[in-house]
Amino acid sequence: MSAFSARRKLRAEAAQKEDFVRQLGPAIAELGGTLVFSETIDGAYRLAHGLSKDTTARPLTSDLKPAERADLLRHFGAGRLKAICTPRVLDEGVDVPESEAAIVVATSSTRRQLIQRMGRVIRLKKDGRAAKLVTLYVRGTGEDPANGGHEGFLDAVMPHAEETRHFDYAEPEPLRTWLPGYPSLSLRMA
Repeated sequence: MSAFSARRKLRAEAAQKEDFVRQLGPAIAELGGTLVFSETIDGAYRLAHGLSKDTTARPLTSDLKPAERADLLRHFGAGRLKAICTPRVLDEGVDVPESEAAIVVATSSTRRQLIQRMGRVIRLKKDGRAAKLVTLYVRGTGEDPANGGHEGFLDAVMPHAEETRHFDYAEPEPLRTWLPGYPSLSLRMA
């Protein structure tokens, strides 16, 4: 089990994924709030640091005091904070303000976890807009939906999306351009 866990963590925290999310900073700055789901607390801190070069981003993790977490959520809901990077803190039992997008950097450990994470963003917005969903995965690994990654959850969600596209790590510009204007997508990492 520990070898499986180590491989999963390695994929989830791949430097390419963190670099790619950092490159999405300008697009995230244009959105009405983005939740970025990492595997670990350290990953949430690295992602927030990378994004903060182009937009307001903070980690929301279990090592913060409850008052600090509540303050971050208030800033997020008011639009003063554009991105919250978090491992599992927001998965259940937290009232999360409306967000326009979610980026899943780490493979969810269970179908239930992925459903909880998606539930944070996929509901229609007050103005009727649909959510945006970015799922990062490494092609040809256990994360890849073609290999059963995400326990088939994406296969159940994608038919309901207004639009689904695949983007490649080597070419971030098409995603940066596309993300602020369209409802949902999946991202394939090479």
